[in-house]
Amino acid sequence: MKKIIITSLLAAMPLFGFAQKEFDQFEDKDGISAVIIREKLVEMLGTLEVSGTQVAKSYLDNVKSMESLRIFTTKDRQYALDMETTVASYLKKKHMEELITVNDNGKNVKIYTVSGPEPSDIKELLLFTKDAKDNEVVLLTFVGEISLKDKNTTIN
Repeated sequence: MKKIIITSLLAAMPLFGFAQKEFDQFEDKDGISAVIIREKLVEMLGTLEVSGTQVAKSYLDNVKSMESLRIFTTKDRQYALDMETTVASYLKKKHMEELITVNDNGKNVKIYTVSGPEPSDIKELLLFTKDAKDNEVVLLTFVGEISLKDKNTTIN
């Protein structure tokens, strides 16, 4: 019985430890610009002391809960198609909720999320933009825990 439990846990590890592995393929390609912020940098930022408003401190608390942030951009037609296909496949597997779609003069922006326990909590966010005229594609992925609740933000 112990062997079955250990084997099951080991088999499930990739599901937890390699979230968004589908997007790893875009990290080190010529023709794709990438910005990747990993959990270790977030841990380092979490040690910073913030003086100032409570709002700034609450945003830093949100940053501390981030696991990864990845931004990929390309104008290469093949990579753009690869990104679009990979995002579509990922969305089918992950069952993310579409929050917004914007279409304007050949520019298409879509934002998807996985919510947390509260409606104001975000566990994962994916933004995908495609500019048909310039053939530019931007893929942004975020994994972590962000709570929008109790943030004293003012929109002017």
